[in-house]
Amino acid sequence: MQKSTQNYAESIQIYAELEESPQHIDLDKLALAVATAETQNCTTGMGVTRNNCFGIMTWARGFREGKTYASKEESYDNFKQIWTEKYSGGYPSHYEAKRWVGGDPTTWLKNVAASYNK
Repeated sequence: MQKSTQNYAESIQIYAELEESPQHIDLDKLALAVATAETQNCTTGMGVTRNNCFGIMTWARGFREGKTYASKEESYDNFKQIWTEKYSGGYPSHYEAKRWVGGDPTTWLKNVAASYNK
């Protein structure tokens, strides 16, 4: 099996293990799951240096860099706004996960699912 096909199959399995339908999710719970996957809920990397719990990027200064927030709460609010306006607003699909992480989303989806299902 090719790697991309295998990764897609793993993503489908992750959906099958979800406690809730991908269309009916708790956005606060998803935000915590994504923050945990990205920065261990704001305790590492950009979570500490920029209050950026989600690895959200900006081009505000003409080049791509991690966005800086005044507070972790502001980061959470911005993630939820981005997720509902630019993504499905539901549980991340394989496509959305790839778009969010920029590469192979398999591990990210597993980490999000594990945190979401706690």
